[in-house]
Amino acid sequence: MRRFPLPSPRTVGLGRDPAPRSAAVCAIAAALLVASCGPASQRIDPRGDRQVQGETATFAQFSDAASEMLGKMLRSDFLDREAYRPHPVRMVVSDIENKTDTLPPTELMLSRIREGLLNSGKVVYVSTLGSDGTDRFTTEAPGQLLDGRPNFRDDTLPEAGQFEAPRLSLRTQVLWYAQVGNQARQSTYVVRMFVSDVQRGVTIWESTSDPIAIRTERGRGVGL
Repeated sequence: MRRFPLPSPRTVGLGRDPAPRSAAVCAIAAALLVASCGPASQRIDPRGDRQVQGETATFAQFSDAASEMLGKMLRSDFLDREAYRPHPVRMVVSDIENKTDTLPPTELMLSRIREGLLNSGKVVYVSTLGSDGTDRFTTEAPGQLLDGRPNFRDDTLPEAGQFEAPRLSLRTQVLWYAQVGNQARQSTYVVRMFVSDVQRGVTIWESTSDPIAIRTERGRGVGL
């Protein structure tokens, strides 16, 4: 029986070498792989149309609530009372209670309010006490972190009994109420703040923000 030689790999496919085609396929596959593995996230305006609105309030909505509370505090006259003059009066940040089903940006909200009150010239914050803005160089025992170091003058080290207690205390709560219907769910958020006189043990100012209502229907969240 006569045997016919098998064609070599170079003679397959109209006599063309398949190596270039294989290289092209690999290059396309690599490009697609790189494109699919690339970052899908991008920076957006937190107040723009592209912000994600889910079943909870957005960063912008909580930020607006903080600005609203700051405006109410500055428009009130409680900081101008004779008992809290001369300015600035010392304030401590008390508890920040999150009573919601989510994680609102409480620190960022409080930071906006702290900044506004501090810039008003009516308030300074103690850094020795509180739930926000404390500093270990002041919360430690007086001079403990600096004492014993020869490069510091003794007369510049804090001494016992020199710190002043806060006169006012600021407390914050983020409240939440949920209502579920047949085809929709509504989550309502309210920011509540009140200021107490530490020496007298009484509340001298209290207010709540306008409610933030989020309606979720068929998997889509819409702010009300």
